[in-house]
Amino acid sequence: MPRNPKAFTEGTVGWAADRPTFVVGGKEIPLRLTLVLHREGGEWKVVQLHSSIGVPNEEAFGKELTV
Repeated sequence: MPRNPKAFTEGTVGWAADRPTFVVGGKEIPLRLTLVLHREGGEWKVVQLHSSIGVPNEEAFGKELTV
């Protein structure tokens, strides 16, 4: 769920950031999200996306996650 996205452009480059949440097992988990976009042929294409959870896995999901 988006919270308060901010987006900017300069020429053919755009970037955006937000602090959305998603729900897992009835619990809202806060995220950090950033995007970089490039305009090609009149369309915006995502060239970089990063999202992360700002809390330990145990706190976010209630258990340790392994690889």
